[in-house]
Parts: sequence; structure tokens; C-alpha cells
Amino acid sequence: MVSPHTHTTEERSRLSPRQGQAPQQTAPGTTDEKAACERNITESGMGRQAIARLQHRTALSTELLTAAQRLRLLREKDQRAALTDRQKVQVALYVLVRPDADRNDAERRTAEALGASNRRGWQVAFRAVDTTGDLAPALRPQLARVHDAVSDQRIAGVVCASRVDISQDDSLYTDELNWLRSRGGFLALARNEAAL
Repeated sequence: MVSPHTHTTEERSRLSPRQGQAPQQTAPGTTDEKAACERNITESGMGRQAIARLQHRTALSTELLTAAQRLRLLREKDQRAALTDRQKVQVALYVLVRPDADRNDAERRTAEALGASNRRGWQVAFRAVDTTGDLAPALRPQLARVHDAVSDQRIAGVVCASRVDISQDDSLYTDELNWLRSRGGFLALARNEAAL
């Protein structure tokens, strides 16, 4: 049986870390791994800006956002952009209920949207309630009325109780956010995207 070669202290000091010892395992995105990447970049002459870009990309890649979180970030970004330089904000309250829902459901959801609007100090121009159920947003008559007001810039945005008032389908919901953004409008919710 051949015994493994052991290095003397002098030999170990001349060996690179990989030759002298087994590489340490680190989880992706750990502080040790980021520090090693930064040292390699600095040694290769890429500079501080490259390190900053790397840190930004690493932070984004390690944070796995859910679909609801991504939609919330998009909606809130659009809202901030639409409200820039506005002193007075007029909005419409919009609620969607099922055709067979009792009247209290529409009133409860409208009150929730009104509360969200009041907390932000916005003025309510009008209230709109569709009783079509989960029909595609493009086919709802009261939402069309809201769209007209956004297009004509009579209102800055729409306030709903939750994303259910627009759509539970991520694609249709995103389409609505994109439409509002293209007209300089926004959507605000009493409850965020994760809370239906």
C-alpha cells in the first residue's frame, strides 16, 4: 500500500491554495464567494464599477421573487412614476363582483378601495362597479368607463380592493398595468397582489 505524499511546510507555502488543500465548498452567493469574485476582478484590473455591477446582478439572482411580488413591484413603480409632480390626485374606485354576489360584497369592496384612496389623500372622481364576474377586462363596461377617464386624463389612476377586481390571471393583470402605464395612469390596491 502506497501512502499518500505529504508536503513539508516549505512545499505547502509554495503551493497555490488549490494544490495545497481541497477547495472549500461554499453555497452560491455566500460572502466568501462574493469576496473571492471581487478579488479576482480587482486583480484582473476590471475596477470598482465592474464589482458594483457584479454585486447588483448577484443580489438580483439570489432573490427569487414570486409572480405576485414581481407584479406588485411593477404596479408600485408605475404608481410612483404616474404621481411624480402631481399635487392633486383624482382617481376612480373600481370593483368587480360576480353576477350572483349580494349587494354587500360590492359595497364592502368599494369601501375597502375608498379607504385605500383616503389614506393616500386622493380625491375620488367616481365609483364604478362591474357585475360581469371574471370576464376579460376588455369586455367590462364599467372598466371601459374608467379607461376613458384615464385616457382623457380626467383621473390619474384606479383604486381597487385587490387584484381580483382586475384579474387573477397574471397575463391579463400585466396587460392592464401596461395599458395604464402607456396612458400615464396607475393602479393602486387596498390589498397587495399576494392577498386576494
